[in-house]
Amino acid sequence: MARVKQNRMAEGETMVILPKNSEEAKNKYKNTTPETHKKSNFELWLDFWFS
Repeated sequence: MARVKQNRMAEGETMVILPKNSEEAKNKYKNTTPETHKKSNFELWLDFWFS
């Protein structure tokens, strides 16, 4: 908990402090929708038998 709450580190560890995300970085993938492909019954059977 000390590492998380008080930014403490153990011997031999190195802390990396990253800057806050910019608005551009926060919104980069916000509007994208993943393309989904619904597999046919045949493809599902092939996956079942050969995966």
